[in-house]
Amino acid sequence: PRNAGTYMLRAYYPGTEEISSANAYLLFVVTQATVSRPKVESSDPTFTGERLSTRFTYNFTLFDVVYDGVSQTTTDGDGRNNGLIVYQTDRGDYTVTFRLNDTRNYMLVDLDETEGIDSVRYDLANNVATFVWSVAAASDHAVTRFDASVLEALVYGQDYAAPEAEATYGGEIVIEYFADGVWSTRKPVAAGNYKVRAVSPATNNYYAGTEGTRAVGEEFDFEIRRARITVTPSATAVYGTAFDPVGGSQQYALGFAGFVAGETESVLRYADGGVTYRLVETPEKLNAGSYALTLASTKQTLYGTEYDVVTGITADNYDVVVATGEFTVTKKQISVLIGSVNAVYGDPFSLASAQITVYPEGGIVAGDEIADLRIARAVRRACEQRKLRRGQLHDAHRGGLFERKLRSYLPRNRRVHREPVANQR
Repeated sequence: PRNAGTYMLRAYYPGTEEISSANAYLLFVVTQATVSRPKVESSDPTFTGERLSTRFTYNFTLFDVVYDGVSQTTTDGDGRNNGLIVYQTDRGDYTVTFRLNDTRNYMLVDLDETEGIDSVRYDLANNVATFVWSVAAASDHAVTRFDASVLEALVYGQDYAAPEAEATYGGEIVIEYFADGVWSTRKPVAAGNYKVRAVSPATNNYYAGTEGTRAVGEEFDFEIRRARITVTPSATAVYGTAFDPVGGSQQYALGFAGFVAGETESVLRYADGGVTYRLVETPEKLNAGSYALTLASTKQTLYGTEYDVVTGITADNYDVVVATGEFTVTKKQISVLIGSVNAVYGDPFSLASAQITVYPEGGIVAGDEIADLRIARAVRRACEQRKLRRGQLHDAHRGGLFERKLRSYLPRNRRVHREPVANQR
């Protein structure tokens, strides 16, 4: 017999005519050979984010293997199968079963010494070796890189991307912002000072320090700077009107530039009394012309640059600065009436004695004189000196002899006195 078992051996003598037959019997046992359980050569005990493995060596011909996962056989130097590698990636307990396929002739026994690999435990029963490979979660998860450069020099109204970050075992990264006393994932938009950090949540495979604890990165400070609104004042006034710093009769206007996010002048707040207008340089007298106009302001350094910050206008998320505008003084319109002038035929015709009257009354600005008007009193073209018969004066005018009608030189409601001259009208 070749197999293990209990057998009876019979020796038989058939006998002869002289000798009778005979039988002899012997019981004997073929015992089972012992087979050592598979040996654990190596095992990865903890999640790493990479592929993990446990390696066994065993008699390849005597065992059937059951494993619910990816595995690979190994060979010895002669190319004969001599082992098995099983693979996993995640935390958990994984079972590998080695079942002896010839239990009649073989008996499974333990090794003389244990391997000392804590991540694998085993059980031997009924010629079956059951191994449980335990992969533990990683407890050293941390935020390893955080790039907050996208948050440098932010200005209100500017959209910005979230910072980039990485963690030990990859996975989800959450960017949190500290605003109004709490951490949240809501990106701040208002001007102000904030903090930011990267957080990687704990998973079944990894955590930070203790089970379920997420990895929290270093906190960084950042600022959203106020946007800048530029206000440009302008005004017009008629010559003779005194400059009024709060408006008065001047036609003041403010032009604004720099609003963001679709906002308008509705976000501005005015102090009681509004703004104060000022001339950049105050002349001795405001003659007709243009002057540099500004607003009451204070010198302030905003993010490294000095500006004139307007006094009397504020807004959340904005600095309000002033740009030089224009104060225009327009000429004052008046009417001038030139009085009557008489002349005797043959004498030089002069307007020097004509009286000048300005309308409306008081139309000349205080401090100015009629002489300041520089009115040129002169006849544009002398009449042709010739004799005119009665009735020819009107014809001469129509023929272009005189450049202007007589009423151009004589006020209405005045008579032309005619003095007799021999043979003349």
